[in-house]
Amino acid sequence: IYDYVRNNIEITWIYGLQKGGLGSIADKAGTAFDQATLMVELLREANFTTATYVAGTITLSGAQFADWSGITDAKAACQLLSSGAIPAVNCSLF
Repeated sequence: IYDYVRNNIEITWIYGLQKGGLGSIADKAGTAFDQATLMVELLREANFTTATYVAGTITLSGAQFADWSGITDAKAACQLLSSGAIPAVNCSLF
């Protein structure tokens, strides 16, 4: 289920829930929150009834962020995050 969501639902760089799991499947895209919602819904449908959400903060290196986003320029990365109101600290430390 993780691989399905990761490989088939494109990331939309906006903070917060926008369209939920069903909308993410329909559009094949969603925010990180939408993707998490979809994954939990699919896990529950697969009888993983204890599947739940965990909110937190991640720390990524410049290389990890580039692998995820395809962006290697620090200024562009900061612009992407800020345009989607995604909280970031030290985003220029590539």
